[in-house]
Amino acid sequence: MLYTMKARWLRLPLWGKWVSGLAVVFLWSSIGPALNERHFLPALFQNFVALSLHWGLIALAFGGAIWAGLKVAAKTGKSWLGWVVGLVVVVVIAGPVTGLFEGLPGVGKRLSALGDTDCYTEWDGRSNPVVCD
Repeated sequence: MLYTMKARWLRLPLWGKWVSGLAVVFLWSSIGPALNERHFLPALFQNFVALSLHWGLIALAFGGAIWAGLKVAAKTGKSWLGWVVGLVVVVVIAGPVTGLFEGLPGVGKRLSALGDTDCYTEWDGRSNPVVCD
């Protein structure tokens, strides 16, 4: 059975391999925080959705900015205008679009926690533990 699953996975297109690989990584990363919750399965699902939105919005912001900037620069012949459009795309996706998803019940607080910058690395002489306030 495992062989047939691997053979099916190998026949997927490249984007399917990437999506399934990221899904496995996000699912694996969602297990740890969900273990501390009262209801494991809903917390696992909410963590998975929050991780997918967090990294998906980052990829969408930069990918969309590059795509829109190149299109505008090619149409107008002005590279500075392409840069401006690209920066506007990043700001719009990073601000209002992310804010819309932070309003989702259960997922919003986890999405906000992923973007929280209260964590830092503290050197203790042996290792670099991450400390969060």
